[in-house]
Amino acid sequence: MTATARLDMRIDPQLRSDVERAASLMGARSLSEFVTQALREKTQAVLQMHTRMVLSDQMFDDFFTACEQDAEPGQGLRDAARLADESGIR
Repeated sequence: MTATARLDMRIDPQLRSDVERAASLMGARSLSEFVTQALREKTQAVLQMHTRMVLSDQMFDDFFTACEQDAEPGQGLRDAARLADESGIR
């Protein structure tokens, strides 16, 4: 992948030393390659954590049963939907 954007940042000298050491231990071709991969991994983890919901089989079954039972949403569900909308959760 060809880099198309630049990210400049200041870090303390000890952190830079630790990052350089970690990059070397991982066999990264460059510090930039190591930092980019670390950013990519952390970004994917955060996005996944905030965009997916993992339920146990029992929780899913309970949820599905609840969805089938009520034709009209209750006040609690309406409040939750409003809170989700206000929080930007989709």
